[in-house]
Amino acid sequence: MARFRRKPTEVEAEQFLDKDNPPSGVYKSAAFPTHVVKTLQGVETPVAVGEWIVKETSGPGHYPVADVEFRRIYEPTTMAADFALGPKRER
Repeated sequence: MARFRRKPTEVEAEQFLDKDNPPSGVYKSAAFPTHVVKTLQGVETPVAVGEWIVKETSGPGHYPVADVEFRRIYEPTTMAADFALGPKRER
């Protein structure tokens, strides 16, 4: 099997920490008992407190990324100089 490397890209993201004050793109849906985001494909996807909500780079959608995966894949850019990924937050 061939090996591939992810191309460098910058994303806009915000961690979902407070269900009473969700980040942009997160909303309540009648179809799910939890909050959801709408993906680029128009599918409502459930999200949990603690996940990162990433804005699609190629369209209007959003997608959730687990905290541990987000920290493994992404690092703050110079545009996020005032922001730091602190220690992993317990839920």
